[in-house]
Amino acid sequence: WIVMKAMEKERELRYESANALAIDVQCFLDHQPIRASPPSTAYLVRKFVRRHRVGLGMAAMLVAMLVAASTVSIGQALRANAAAKRATAAEKVAKATVEFFEEDILGQSTPGKQRHDITLREAIDRAAAGIGTRFANQPQVKARLARVVASTYTDLGRPAEGARFAKMALDAILTYADETDRIYREIEIDRVRQMNLTHGRDERITYLKELLKKWGQPRHANDQLQIARVEQTIGNELEKGGFPEEALPYLTRSGEIVLEHLGEECEQFQHNRYLRAAVNQRLGNLDEAER
Repeated sequence: WIVMKAMEKERELRYESANALAIDVQCFLDHQPIRASPPSTAYLVRKFVRRHRVGLGMAAMLVAMLVAASTVSIGQALRANAAAKRATAAEKVAKATVEFFEEDILGQSTPGKQRHDITLREAIDRAAAGIGTRFANQPQVKARLARVVASTYTDLGRPAEGARFAKMALDAILTYADETDRIYREIEIDRVRQMNLTHGRDERITYLKELLKKWGQPRHANDQLQIARVEQTIGNELEKGGFPEEALPYLTRSGEIVLEHLGEECEQFQHNRYLRAAVNQRLGNLDEAER
């Protein structure tokens, strides 16, 4: 290695002087450590890169392209797989829902059953009683059916039963999602319909304001539209309660959100426009009311 170091092409790697070479030779003869040694791995790598700079650059670009293409392909495959799973799950929920209404509700009055004069309320009561156990292992189906039954009971003027099945739906959702789930929040908003029969306007407004506080800043378009729905309901309640000045900011914010995401032709925005016009008219803002 002493000879190789003395003959190195690069000046900085050779002995700096004849005296340095002589010292290394003497050390070798005296069986002492010498300065000359095999080139390091880092040095060999640098030399290789210098000799093949163009080829390595092209190879690096090719690898980067392959990695990028693979990442995109994997991402697309994962999204497609996730979409397929969601579609399959939705299909199962829809099928189970149809079967429930056909067999458990409508089927109670078909030939072969004990009674043919059963009322709709009785059929719903009987079918609803088995939702919790029949769909214990199908939480998404359980949540959907419980929500429908809750809404039905509310429409029938039975808010206590409606609230019970709404809670069943919320509990089912929490087994596969969290409180930010879109359906979970929709059910929370639906509770106002039950409260119409059991609570005063002030309590309903307080509940809705607590929802806004709990939800915090919206992250997605669906979140914003749900907040718009809550704010419009608050504005409507305030207007009916004789507080048009307090109602107007809620209705205005709600209308802006709906306009941004759904456009002015949607039914929700048209209803919002009607409410704002009514409030502005009460406040004497005739120019605003006519817009």
